[in-house]
Formats: sequence, C-alpha cells, structure tokens
Amino acid sequence: MNPLVSVIMPIYNVEKYLVQSLLSVLRQTLKDIEIICVNDGSTDRSLEILNYFAQKDQRIKIINIENSGYGHAMNVGIEHSSGKYIGIVEPDDYIKENMYEYLYDTAEIFKAEIVKSDFYRFYISEGRMNKVYQPVSNDAEMYATLINPEQYKECFRNIMNIWCGIYKKELIDDNKIKFNETPGASFQDNGFWFKTLCYAHSLIYTNIPFYMNRRDNPESSVKKADNIYCCNKEYSLLRKFLYENKMLEQKFLPQLMIKKYETYKFNINRINGEQLKKYLMDLSHEWQEDYRKGDIKEENFKQCEWQEISRIINEPEIVYDDIMNAKTQRNCNDELKLYRYQLDEIRKSKTYKVALTLSKILNKFRRKR
Repeated sequence: MNPLVSVIMPIYNVEKYLVQSLLSVLRQTLKDIEIICVNDGSTDRSLEILNYFAQKDQRIKIINIENSGYGHAMNVGIEHSSGKYIGIVEPDDYIKENMYEYLYDTAEIFKAEIVKSDFYRFYISEGRMNKVYQPVSNDAEMYATLINPEQYKECFRNIMNIWCGIYKKELIDDNKIKFNETPGASFQDNGFWFKTLCYAHSLIYTNIPFYMNRRDNPESSVKKADNIYCCNKEYSLLRKFLYENKMLEQKFLPQLMIKKYETYKFNINRINGEQLKKYLMDLSHEWQEDYRKGDIKEENFKQCEWQEISRIINEPEIVYDDIMNAKTQRNCNDELKLYRYQLDEIRKSKTYKVALTLSKILNKFRRKR
C-alpha cells in the first residue's frame, strides 16, 4: 500500500541542522509516511547523516543527484513520491510531532486538496530560542472553512510558502505542476505556490502552528543579496505559464501581478546602495512594459500599492533617495534604542549601583572638608 504522506526534503550542505530536522519527521505521530531525501550534491557530512538514519528506518529513501538547484531537487522528489499527499520540510527547519497527522485528518475530513497551517519563525541568540508567530492567512475568516481560490482570490495575498502544509498528489500529477529548474535555491517555491492555488478547488487553513521556520541560517537564500534577480526570472517564467494557459490567464493574471509586486518589494527592502538604485531602474523599465501590455492595472491594486508602483515607474531616482533616507533614519533609531537598552542594563547592574553609592559618599565627604 502507498503511504499516506510523502515528505520531501531537498538537502544541500545542511549538516549543522539536519539531525534535528530529520528526527522531527521520523517522530511524527502519523507513522504511515515516506521520507524522500534528495541529496543535491552535498559536500559536507549531510549524506553520512542520511545514511545513518536510513539504516535505522526503512521509511527513508535517499536519492543522490549532482548539484542542480532547489527546483530540480524538488521535482525529483515529487517524481519518486507515492503518497496520497505530499509534504515539504526544509532541512534547516523542523516540525511538531503531530503535524502530518493533523493535516492529513483535516484534508480527509474536509476533502481538501491543500491544507496549510500557521507556523513560527525562529532564531537562536545567545543560546536562547526567539520565535515569532506567523499566521498563514491575513484574514481570520479564511480559517477552518473550505476555500475555492478561484472564487476567493484574496487567498493569493496570503503569505507565500510551500512547506507549512500538504498537497494532494493527484492535484500535482493531474496538472503537471513542477518547479522551475533555474540555478541555485532562490524563489523557485514562488512558482509552485502560485500554480497549486491556480489549479486547486479546495483549500483549508488551520490556525495551529506546526512548522518551525529557521531564520538564523547564514546560508539561507533570503540572506543573500546577490540573488535578487532570481525572482524576476521566476515571475517571467510564471507569466509565460499563464500565457500558455489562457483560461488560467483570464482568471489569475491580476493575482500574479500582485504577488510579483509583493516579492519585488521584499527585494527592495533587503538591498542598499548602488545595487538598490540599479534594481529600481530595472523595475521601472519592467513595470513600464507590464503597463504597456496591460498586465498591471490600477484597479487590481490597493491605492498605496499603485502609488508605489507609479512612483517607481516614473521617478525611480527619487524613490531611491527616499528609501535610503528612511533606512538611514531607521538605523539611527535602532542605534538609539540599543544605546538606551545598554544604559538601562548598566543602571540595573550591581557594579553600577555600588559605584553610584561610593560616588555619593565621596561627594558628601568632599563637601564636609
């Protein structure tokens, strides 16, 4: 019999985090799963760790491929999966023990093709875990109810990630949904996320956080500023996807342009200097062309969004100056907050209190003399 859930883990040089991640999948309360580990040409001890656990648990399947990027690794994992549903775990993250049992039961009860859950973003600092709760939906009304993305297109404004849920394998196979196999490991999840929503007729969100998304991995793609144009390539390929599927284009082109705007804005916020200036100039040309072709229209955006797009189209140099000034002011405010915090900590310390007491005694002694 086929497993209930195939968990795909694309792996490239993650020995530091892999044991915790893999154990969290192996310890799932839903036992009827397969764990497909696609080793994308790792050069560290990742494969050694995989082999160790594969000898202990037959549910682990290791597929070794030459390094070819995240998109290809994910497609290989999907191709070799046999579960009724597919789950995805990034190997520097980890999951709660009952994640897949809960998501599978929810999918079966509601007859949902996709089930997504809330999650935590976390990082380790000075030996302590710091975590931030992240709702998967912007709208509380979307939770615990079956949604058809075509009828409720606001779901396209929800946070874009692919790993906090499960997907019915039939949905992926019947519609030939694949990752774009561009180089590296940046933004290929955008296409998969968008395509699954375009083809799905039944989606459900749950407000229980199961997934722990790491934010302190220095090798994470979101930490690298040299990959900003990867998202432009991804959205160019998605535009081609809609062009070749006219029915989907009629339904979801505005949603693609909204998500493109949100992703480009994410890039704008993480780069500075000449790189930011050039990127804004390139966006100006790209959005001018989108506007000329009728891909972006004012009616599909919020007023503040359209104002920002219009300014980047018409005056990218001024936008650059405004952004840099705002970032400088924000950095100054952050430094001021840090200094205040450090001063407060000093004032709370015993050393400061002793020194203050001695200073008062000496001042009294001097006045008496």
